[in-house]
Amino acid sequence: MPQQQTLPRGLRNNNPLNIRRNPANHWRGAKTTINDKSFEEFRNIIWGIRAAAIIIRDWLSSKRLNIRTVSQIINRWAPASENNTQAYINTVCQVSGLKPNDTVKFSDKWKMCALLQAMAIVECGIAYKDKLGYHLFEKGYAYAINPPTVYPYDSNDE
Repeated sequence: MPQQQTLPRGLRNNNPLNIRRNPANHWRGAKTTINDKSFEEFRNIIWGIRAAAIIIRDWLSSKRLNIRTVSQIINRWAPASENNTQAYINTVCQVSGLKPNDTVKFSDKWKMCALLQAMAIVECGIAYKDKLGYHLFEKGYAYAINPPTVYPYDSNDE
């Protein structure tokens, strides 16, 4: 268990993009026992990635928000009031190969998975990149499109 505590919060919570807790959200795959009062906790990392994909999908489809690009997504996800947003954008682009002004469409699996993975690496730290494999983001993205009716991959469930 001590090794678990040394992991970044996003990995401990299976929430690699550090989605803040909101009582209005009722995420599929969320843990029923709450240990972190500030950030969502999921049964496994796939469900955490799915939640992040859904948030970004909803932003991209919102005419009111008018979010279309990598930098617009990150400016909303990691606002300057809490983050060094420009450094966040630079790192995401360096890790993913995307450019700040690249348009993102939810239907573009590669861009979505590359963006989500790079954002998770920023959130959890580059040292944990090996725990954030691309295949996890493909699965989380797939769950955002068509979630399973059972909870697979729940080996570390409560």
